[in-house]
Amino acid sequence: MRRTRESMKRLLYGLLRRHSQDFRARTDLFDDYYEKRADWSSGLGHGNHLLYAIVRCLAPEVVVEIGSARGKSTCSMALACKHNLRGKVYAIDPHVPNAWSEYGTAGYNESFLRGRLRDYGLSDYCEVIKDTSQAVGQRWSQSIDFLFIDGDHSYDGVKADYERFAPWLREGALVFFHDTTWDEASWKEVKSTMKCPDEMGVPRFLGDLKSAGLQSVTFAPLPGMTILDPKKGGFEFPR
Repeated sequence: MRRTRESMKRLLYGLLRRHSQDFRARTDLFDDYYEKRADWSSGLGHGNHLLYAIVRCLAPEVVVEIGSARGKSTCSMALACKHNLRGKVYAIDPHVPNAWSEYGTAGYNESFLRGRLRDYGLSDYCEVIKDTSQAVGQRWSQSIDFLFIDGDHSYDGVKADYERFAPWLREGALVFFHDTTWDEASWKEVKSTMKCPDEMGVPRFLGDLKSAGLQSVTFAPLPGMTILDPKKGGFEFPR
């Protein structure tokens, strides 16, 4: 009986996926069965659920993402903008092989990302910016409601990304960091099995921000996600 129900569910889902871009996006992003087959090659895990929820709640006009790779986070936030009927994701990534490219993709992810945005009907809610965050930061001129930093994870890299875009954060804006709970031992273990850079500097930089009096809340299971209030003396998150 259970197998029959599951078969009927997949049949129904298959029909809906064939005829609905929105349903195809929802299942590829949030249904474990289809997400595993979507070839995201992402280390984000279920963190995209949280990103979608934050964007839905904040209803931002301008979302800036640093580090898109194949676009699991990008599509999740763009889908939230679409459901809000407002806002746009500015997805910044050079889309060339680099030390922080998602494992197994060789770093050439732009065509995959653009294809998913078209397939899901999200192109109007996302602008793909094929460039480095350094170059984009030099010409950026818009207020930002939500900033997602998931690019160069070295200490100098994540610090520079934050400092480039923080001056543009609007009152009430939030910043989301990925890979925030690695300690030296856990990162060494990962480096021993994958071609990863020597340094994981995100936790160290988050420590600097906390020492400076900024409030944040961290979802601890590896790789860790942290939501930061960038205003000094701002909202104190519950423990």
